[in-house]
Amino acid sequence: MLEYGFQILPKLSFDRELFHKELRKIIAYLTPDEIKKLERWLRKYYYNEYIKSNLFV
Repeated sequence: MLEYGFQILPKLSFDRELFHKELRKIIAYLTPDEIKKLERWLRKYYYNEYIKSNLFV
């Protein structure tokens, strides 16, 4: 599911609401270690979307 997230989130980055919706779905299926990897990836590529989402707080 993590690889799916890496593939799909860039395609949805044009729409913040859709991006967040898909991000919530992806997080629901990940292990704690995978969530940390996703969080690092989001910080690197989608810092603004990540900060505004508050999904990891």
